[in-house]
Amino acid sequence: MPKLISVITPSFQQAKFIRRTLDSVLTRQDYPNVEHIAVDGLSKDGTLEILKEYQSKFPDKFRYIYEKDAGQSDAINKGFKLAKGDIIGWINSDDYYEDNILRFVVDFFEKNPDVDMIYGGCNRVDEGGNFIGTFEDGYGFKKCGIRDFKVFSYDTLMNVYSGLIPQQSVFFRKRVFDLVGYLDPSYHFTMDYEFWLRIGSKCRIVRVDRLLANFRTHGEAKTNFKNRFTFIIESMYARKVNGGRFSWRFHVYNLKVAIKTIGKLVLLKAGIIR
Repeated sequence: MPKLISVITPSFQQAKFIRRTLDSVLTRQDYPNVEHIAVDGLSKDGTLEILKEYQSKFPDKFRYIYEKDAGQSDAINKGFKLAKGDIIGWINSDDYYEDNILRFVVDFFEKNPDVDMIYGGCNRVDEGGNFIGTFEDGYGFKKCGIRDFKVFSYDTLMNVYSGLIPQQSVFFRKRVFDLVGYLDPSYHFTMDYEFWLRIGSKCRIVRVDRLLANFRTHGEAKTNFKNRFTFIIESMYARKVNGGRFSWRFHVYNLKVAIKTIGKLVLLKAGIIR
């Protein structure tokens, strides 16, 4: 029997995107032994009907929780604690995997027993799923002083840039939970980054040279630029509590982006630009 891989999807008010997410796990993979768990925080936009539909179609592979939670980290942790697989993935309800990548992920872990977590390439797509660019391009790595971002470096992750690892493309062994615990629910924007810092301090992380996932950017996404200041503060705190140093280059870059974006929002609201 091939290893079981568990994929967790936190969900809230993403009915227009979640079918693509579910299909990327349940219908567009050539690996058979998959468990997909969606954790929804009482969406009222038709998501529940979609979850019921997929549970009916895939009773042996898909299940969902539909209940109030204490935020995204809490929802994800619920899924993590229910997961039975040896390998864990986490894909949000507006993002999606590339076709037929789960077999590659399992094979990589089987061939590299010393590796605890992997991540790969990730594209950015717009609301309609059209390619915008790569994850690395969108986060301005070169402007932050990163040149060799295709080789994982814990020093770079800790001290230079919080966006080094695209959460959508991450897979890790279940044993990681025993070593570092679960997501810290006090984080609302950079819970993934803080989790990577803890994993990287005790486990081996490797970047694989393969496109694994797609990160959808849209106006309602938590990671849009309107939340940039909160993102910066949480990143700073995560770095501090895990022993990192303050990175002026990283934060100056993000502050410039935030200020520019706020200016654009003001102009849009005033009707000066469209």
